[in-house]
Amino acid sequence: SINITRSNPLCQLVLVAALRGDAVRICENAENPTGLFLSAESNQPPYESMLARIQQIATLLILLAASIVLLSVWRYSALLAVVLFCATLFSYSLLLAIQFSRLRWINADDPAPRASGPQLSLAWYREVVAVARVFLWWQPFCARLHADNVAQTSAMQGRRGLVLVHGFLCNRAVWWRWYPELECQNIPFVAVNLEPVFGSIDAYADTLDKAIRALQNATGVAPLLVCHSMGGLVARAFLRAPDKQAGVHHVVTIGSPHHGTRLGERLLHPQALKNAVQMRRGSAWLKALEQNEANMSNGKFTCYYSDCDNIVTPASAATLAGADNRLRKGVPHVALALDDKIIRETLAML
Repeated sequence: SINITRSNPLCQLVLVAALRGDAVRICENAENPTGLFLSAESNQPPYESMLARIQQIATLLILLAASIVLLSVWRYSALLAVVLFCATLFSYSLLLAIQFSRLRWINADDPAPRASGPQLSLAWYREVVAVARVFLWWQPFCARLHADNVAQTSAMQGRRGLVLVHGFLCNRAVWWRWYPELECQNIPFVAVNLEPVFGSIDAYADTLDKAIRALQNATGVAPLLVCHSMGGLVARAFLRAPDKQAGVHHVVTIGSPHHGTRLGERLLHPQALKNAVQMRRGSAWLKALEQNEANMSNGKFTCYYSDCDNIVTPASAATLAGADNRLRKGVPHVALALDDKIIRETLAML
């Protein structure tokens, strides 16, 4: 791809064209305030994701079903055909509506503040949009577009980087909203893919360890871990080993089920979903994790949680005792990973 860097008052990266699968990007770079800078990069990075292929098939099947409905009804009523097309395409919004309608009851006895009806309604809309972006476009088709920034150059030495750790049923494309800022500011980062998709959380430690060591080799300093949802548990499981703790500067968790989630209690085939079973409230795995952390301080953690989190319930399940727990009101689960305020505050920790 080709980076085109231009000085301007607003630092932003915009995808303006695609040519032979390569991206043309525009952003401000403080190191080059005088004009345009062109730099050639290698072609698309080899980030393989089985989940991306599964979601590609799922997205195409949904589009096929919606198109069949559209063509079948069009001859009778164009308006009805469009309505049914959209209803098929966004059928998941009904499931989300059920989740949000239950939140006030689920969080009734929770110490976290309860969201109002209008807040839940707006959160439902935000999640419908976020899920469409993440699961129907970014993750299936865009997981390979942004390469990790771990070049071992003099400019990287001494600069703290980020390791981005996604959650359940996600891949590295869930961080799509983070990449523009990271690339504009030339912040070192590695975004991992955690696979197998339904493997044990403990099995992801090697992937995380390689990412941390890659950043340490490039920068010479311990990185910041940024973890969405299940990714927070991956980080905690990794840090159980005392020899790993010095290699991590700080951990930011975003909507992570530190105390489990009630959704994990309703699994049809739990034997095939190891990580989902581990995230159940009161699971044996979570209890063992807490026992192993008995002598470990949570001062290394900043935990973002939300009164409108439709996946990690109740809301306080995403907090840790002794951590810097920060409430993001009105932001649903997937949208938490895309939240501009969380991005700004996290990058300020560098």
